[in-house]
Order: sequence, then C-alpha cells, then structure tokens
Amino acid sequence: MKHIKIYKCKNSYSTFPSIARINDLHLMLSFRVAGQISLEASKKDITTHHSPDSKIATIESFDNGKTWNQDSFKIVYSEEGVSVNDPGITVLHDGSIILRFTKIKTHEIGQINYKVLNIVSYRQEHKLLSSAMGNYFIKTSDNGKNWLEPVLMDFGNNTYSFSREPIVELSDNSMVISFYSGAPRRTDESFISHSFDRGTTWQDPYTIFSDEKGSKSQDHGINFNETALLPLKNGKMLAVARADNNFTDENGNFMQVGGVGKLYSSHSDNGGLSWNPPKKTSLWGQPPHLLRINKNLIMCTYGYRKKPYEVKAAFSSDDGLSWDDEIIIRSGASGWDIGYPSSIMLSKTKILTTYYFYEDDLIRYISGTIWEI
Repeated sequence: MKHIKIYKCKNSYSTFPSIARINDLHLMLSFRVAGQISLEASKKDITTHHSPDSKIATIESFDNGKTWNQDSFKIVYSEEGVSVNDPGITVLHDGSIILRFTKIKTHEIGQINYKVLNIVSYRQEHKLLSSAMGNYFIKTSDNGKNWLEPVLMDFGNNTYSFSREPIVELSDNSMVISFYSGAPRRTDESFISHSFDRGTTWQDPYTIFSDEKGSKSQDHGINFNETALLPLKNGKMLAVARADNNFTDENGNFMQVGGVGKLYSSHSDNGGLSWNPPKKTSLWGQPPHLLRINKNLIMCTYGYRKKPYEVKAAFSSDDGLSWDDEIIIRSGASGWDIGYPSSIMLSKTKILTTYYFYEDDLIRYISGTIWEI
C-alpha cells in the first residue's frame, strides 16, 4: 500500500473528502476546509466540525491519482457566518458535475436576540450554537471553472437535514440522495429522496432506517445517519448506514460530533420506495462508503474510531448480505477524529481510497492510499 498526501495546510482543518473521475486520467476531489475555530480547538484536543469560516474546496489529479496538483486547489463555495460541511461530488452521465453540501448556521452566544430554529449543537466551550439550514448543491458544466449558484434541496418537512453522501445518478438518469435528521431531539433517521427532473425538484422522502425507541432523545436508541447508497440490478438498491448508539470515546468522554457503533444495512427491491428491516453487519465503524469493484464484488470502506484508529475495507460477493474479513488500509492516527473514506477504481485491480487523517502535529489533512486487491 502506498500512502499519499493530497492536501495539508498548517493553517486549516481539512476533512470529509469525496472523489470522482472526470475522464481517463483526470480525478477531482472535494473536501471541507475549516479555519481557526476548528484548528485551535483541535490543538486542545477538542473536536468541532461547526466553524463559521469553513469552505468547500476542490483539488485535482491529472495522472490517475498518482500526484495531486496543488495549483488546482480551489475554494468553490463559502458563505460568511455559515459552516459548510460534508461535500459529495458526482460526475453525471452528461459530463456535468454536481456537488452537494450541507449548510449550518453558526450563532455566537451573547449576540443572539432572536429565536433560533433547528438547533443541532450547543457548544458552551466555544460560545457557539449551530442550527441546520439544509442540503444544497452547486453545478458546473466546464469541469469546475465556473460553478452555478447554490440550490436548496427541498425535501418538504425534512428539508432542514444533513447528508454525507454524493447524489447518485441511476441508469434512467433520475437521481437519488440519502439524508438524515433527528438528533439531538430524537435519534437520527435516514431517508431517501428521488429527483426525476435533474435536481430541480425532489420527491417526498421514504424512510430507510429508523429506531422507534429514539422518539424522545438521541440517547434512547440507534442513530441512523450517514448512509451510503449503491444501485444493484433491476431497480434494487443497497444502503449501508452509520448507526451510532454510544456517544463516548474510550476514555468515557462525550463525543460532540457524533457517536460510534456498528454499520447497518438494508435492501430495496423497488428503487428505494420501501426498504427491508435494518440488519446489523459485522463491521464496526463510521461512516461507510460503497464502491462496486466488478459485477460480483462490492467494497465498503469506513473509519475505525478507536485504537489503533484506522481506515478499513471489507468486501461482499452477495450484494451486501454479508461481509468478509476486514482489511486495514491505514492505521496509527493520533486520535479518533479521522476517516470519512471515499474510494475510486484506478484500474481493474487498483484502488485509491481517500480520507482525512492526523498525526502528532494534530493537523487534519486529506490523505489517500493506493492499493491492490
């Protein structure tokens, strides 16, 4: 395995990569770049992913992932006073690129003289309050030279939600997206929405994962949130979700930016309109990313947020009904705030897995591992 450094800056906190292929040798990776609040907090061993100076960036490789052109680094979206998170990039069948991300309004405690709606985080140590603004996307038809203005993805009653995932384009050119909402008022529930008009409108969502025990608090059940989707044959679909049921680290400290637990899976036989009951997998990690290796094999990559702090992969030859022994892609980070892998095939046997990582200097950066199966 060959580890590569894709983007590292001592003055930023870089996380949440999402990778896509533009053409034969041209790859584009989107990620989040946070600034001083996240950076200074991390130096004190405090983790926050809500910073009002965060931005969405892209960087490109023109040699199939071997090297990453630092001059191609570009801020593609930022908004004053808004934390932009969790970008997901997709190259559509027509060659255009669509980039989804989440907006979070960051409020300074002491400056609030209004009612705050959709509160999702209250951080007294930073004197900040965060509220959900919803999922948005931007689009480009010239490989990222120019991006259109952001469009809110209207999911009706679930508009003020979050997602980790890229938009998935299906074989009939329709689109689907998974998203989640609930915590901290109740446990997170995972949903899917369809668009049949290239993202102009989004249909009322259908539930993928939900825990009825969690109707009163995120602490009362399983939080199903960041959910990877993979189309299968004949309109079938696989979903694998992060499922947090514990919000403390190995030292018993409360994890402010999400919990830990095993991954869960579900299948749909009708294009995502209904889903089988959730099934706990053998994989402990968060969150998942799905990639089809060939017609018989699917790969799931995920972070392992306890010692020795790793990025792992597992394979399924039965469309996600079962998973084989885990493979360690990267190990030995300095703490649990790592992962969020996104993988792409470089050849029939070679894979590039991207993720965020940090070592003794505590600087979160975008890394990758080129490896073979």
